[in-house]
Amino acid sequence: MPQALLLIVSLSVLTYLGVIKFIVETLGRALASCLGVSPVEGINAIGNIFLHVVSNFD
Repeated sequence: MPQALLLIVSLSVLTYLGVIKFIVETLGRALASCLGVSPVEGINAIGNIFLHVVSNFD
């Protein structure tokens, strides 16, 4: 429980300070130039890779 609280507070502070926005924009621009896609598509690709949940194990 304390680890979850620390993570939530840390992410909230980083969001408030604009650090999360800077990281997302920078990653989006980097992927846009490397992959030839828009920044939004690049961020979506990263999200799909790391956050994808396999819902069917058949």
